[in-house]
Amino acid sequence: MMGDKLVSVVIPVYNVEKYLRECMDSVLGQTYQNIEVICVDDASTDSSLQILHDYQKKDNRVSVIVNEQNGGLSFARNRGLAQAEGKYIYFLDSDDYILQNSVYELVSCAEKHHTDCIYFDSLLQKDIEISSPDLQFKMDELNEIVMEGPRLFSILIERNVYSNSVCRQFWNKDFLRDNQLTFEEGLLGEDGLFSPVAMLYGKRMLLVNKQYHVYRKRGGSLSSNVTSGMAVSAFKTYCSLLRFWISNSFGVDVNNAIDIYLEKKVFKSARRNYLRNQHEVTEENFDNVFERHLFKLLLEDKCDNYRLDVDIVRKIKKFDNVIVYGAGAIAVEVVSILEREKIKIISLAVTTKHENTRGINNIPVNEIKDLEYLNKNSVIVYGLSKRSKEEVMKTINAHGFYELVFLPLEDE
Repeated sequence: MMGDKLVSVVIPVYNVEKYLRECMDSVLGQTYQNIEVICVDDASTDSSLQILHDYQKKDNRVSVIVNEQNGGLSFARNRGLAQAEGKYIYFLDSDDYILQNSVYELVSCAEKHHTDCIYFDSLLQKDIEISSPDLQFKMDELNEIVMEGPRLFSILIERNVYSNSVCRQFWNKDFLRDNQLTFEEGLLGEDGLFSPVAMLYGKRMLLVNKQYHVYRKRGGSLSSNVTSGMAVSAFKTYCSLLRFWISNSFGVDVNNAIDIYLEKKVFKSARRNYLRNQHEVTEENFDNVFERHLFKLLLEDKCDNYRLDVDIVRKIKKFDNVIVYGAGAIAVEVVSILEREKIKIISLAVTTKHENTRGINNIPVNEIKDLEYLNKNSVIVYGLSKRSKEEVMKTINAHGFYELVFLPLEDE
């Protein structure tokens, strides 16, 4: 019977008192009741651990593992995975939640198709508003069709809908253990290594065109901040995936997909994080000759791969004040490009400045409304996708800035 298949939900927890109850309620309130909830508190300093103990007292399906010292997300997930007794494993972040009836539908699908893993979709929530899907597969012709992992990986990369997030994956525990798949400890952005490797090992992978998970994007979360640790981790992920690729034999289509993933996803992330923290990241951050050599060849050299047209440089230099719009990953590249041309940037401009908004290379961040007094002899340089170009232009124009330079850095 389907109902006797235990599902282990592993939830790493660290300082999420504001969101934890919603996460726990979403799991314990599932229509499918045969669930064990393994919560790993990673040395929280707020009331998260007390909240977990309260749930543990009320529901015997909840177990709590306590890390005396903070070991990071990978360490917490691995501890939960080691204790899991279910046939199926689901990793859920403690500031996210799942929709009602999700587990029932996933177990039904897994049992029907005997899957190694099911890939599904998410909704995106900012503050209290749930928006349109963060990522939509929109591939009805592939819905609930079993295929090998390398083929599915190739299709998702080709259609530009691949996601690393393990919160969008429902695993067969035996598959993970038979292939010795765990999370690399010490890495930030650990899904970027675990997910592609696990998918490429898969024999019976399934895509389901439904949203079961709600991803909460919030200021101050790891995914919204860029640190030197993320730069190092992204580059280590690049090196590990490159080793994995070299040591395994795949077909032409899969090789092309891996190449695209490494270049456009992993390397791009490493490069942008590096550019924001280049004064803090050196060869000494890497463990071996292989990583150090690639760091020198790729990050230091390839960061120079975008050159401004001479006429654009002349245009920008005519103005007394150069302002870069944005303070995120793409703005990091814009700043790097301008600084290589010896162009001085007086400020970064954002529509709304959040508590965790950081400057780049000691350039301050200001809300654009606070820079209106400079609009007479200033140029704003920005590098967003063309999809956002018109909206950004309206925002900038509304504050009296009409001299704009657009750098098409983002892939379309």
